[in-house]
Parts: sequence; C-alpha cells; structure tokens
Amino acid sequence: SPNVRAATVGDFFELKVVDQIGRNVEDSTFSSSDANIAVVTLSPDSPPLLQAKGVGTATISAAASGLTADVTITVYPG
Repeated sequence: SPNVRAATVGDFFELKVVDQIGRNVEDSTFSSSDANIAVVTLSPDSPPLLQAKGVGTATISAAASGLTADVTITVYPG
C-alpha cells in the first residue's frame, strides 16, 4: 500500500496488514494521530475501517507481530 493517501470528507477505507506475499496478518492494531481528521472504527464482526472525518492531515499507524507501519492521509473537503 502507498504510504501517502488522499481522501475526501466522508470516505471510508478498509484497513488491513498483509505480509510479504499478500496474506492478511491477524491481530493487527490501528490508530490515528488525529481522530478529528481520520478515525479508525473497530468491530469484532467486520474489518477495521478508516473514516475521513475532517479536513487536514493525520497519520494512521498499524502494528502487527512486533512490526509497525505508518501512512499519512490528507483529507480534503467533500
């Protein structure tokens, strides 16, 4: 996945972590540096979702199996 992403207010994205050969990594955790711009919604019945809530830039962090990765999301007006 790219490490920079653009979105518009109201957009949703499914979040996932994959290994080197494209398999989903279970027990991944996600967080947002600014929930006013982008919020991560977790549900036991569905994959984690990222919602673009407000204009600005936030960093989304993912962690799995002791490794971490970040992506920057810039949210534009709808």
